[in-house]
Amino acid sequence: MRSRTQKLLTAEVAEKSRRDRTEEDLKAEDRKQNVLACFSLRCSRYSWQWSGSFVLFLVVACSVGVWGQSSSGSQPGGPPAGNSQPTSSGNSQKPDTSFPTPAPARPDLSPPRSDRVNASDLGTELGESSSKDTQGDVDAPENDARAHPKSAEAVADEAAATGSTNSVGEFHPWNPHKAGKDVEVGDYYFKRKNYKAAEDRYREALFYKENDAEATFHLALCLQKMERPREALEQYETYLKILPSGPHARAAHEAIEELTASAKARAAK
Repeated sequence: MRSRTQKLLTAEVAEKSRRDRTEEDLKAEDRKQNVLACFSLRCSRYSWQWSGSFVLFLVVACSVGVWGQSSSGSQPGGPPAGNSQPTSSGNSQKPDTSFPTPAPARPDLSPPRSDRVNASDLGTELGESSSKDTQGDVDAPENDARAHPKSAEAVADEAAATGSTNSVGEFHPWNPHKAGKDVEVGDYYFKRKNYKAAEDRYREALFYKENDAEATFHLALCLQKMERPREALEQYETYLKILPSGPHARAAHEAIEELTASAKARAAK
């Protein structure tokens, strides 16, 4: 009986201690949950405060940057921010090459056209016409008499031969380019001993360009080859009147002496 009572007491003590331990564990668990809840609440409060402060800092920084750019760009002629260079009183300031210099505009070299003329730019003054009142200077050059001392005599002799007394001769087409081509073709026929065709080309060249020295000398050579000494002698003398010191002057003098000697020899016979 006594042992049973002791067992019951022991069981009650054990149950009580278990019950007390369970209550302490529950209280400790509650305290832990409360601590965790308080910590999370404080963390969330601080995170909202920090996020709000960071957003406010970003807004202030952006505002300051925009204000700085607007203030630097509003200064007329001022250098851009960040490119300022310290200058000393003894050294000249170097030009700013950060911006390319625009290339100068090219001048308009196209020839003037009548459809581009503005009538209002012509003014109200009367212009000059190309009548006889405003004729250009058609006199010979200054050194013409020295370079061609006997060209006037050749022209006078030609006028006397044709019987023209008027100062203005008969109109002839003036085409130096065609005359030069005729001389080239005449030389081609002359080298192939087709003297008749060469003579025609040389005379045509003199038709388009009177008193041409080259055509006259080549015509004289052609006439001499065709055994027409009198005509050849006249052409040689005409060449010497045009160019007394020309490139063929020596050959012309020798040909004249040869033709004169031949004429004297024929006359002596």
